Amino acid sequence: MEVKEGFKVAKRPAPKLQLNPNTRFEVVVGGFNESVAAKDADYFGGFKPLELKIAPAKTTEPGKYALEGKLTYFYCSEKEKYCSRSVEALAIPVEVAKK
Repeated sequence: MEVKEGFKVAKRPAPKLQLNPNTRFEVVVGGFNESVAAKDADYFGGFKPLELKIAPAKTTEPGKYALEGKLTYFYCSEKEKYCSRSVEALAIPVEVAKK
């Protein structure tokens, strides 16, 4: 996740990635971690890549899939002096190869 210039993302409440329930994959989502410390301890300075561990169920056939969900976070505009909640829909492409 990249933060546009002039904005900052709050640490509390923490950003949250929620994936829609599915029976084809087991997914473990890691937490959001800083890549660089921010000047203000209440906001992220930058983000390390988010780690996901994805394992197909034994019954999942080879092919291309998408894990759908949403990313929720709170951000603030430094210039306009406002804060807001954002909910972004997303789809993570996954390909299961033949054994």
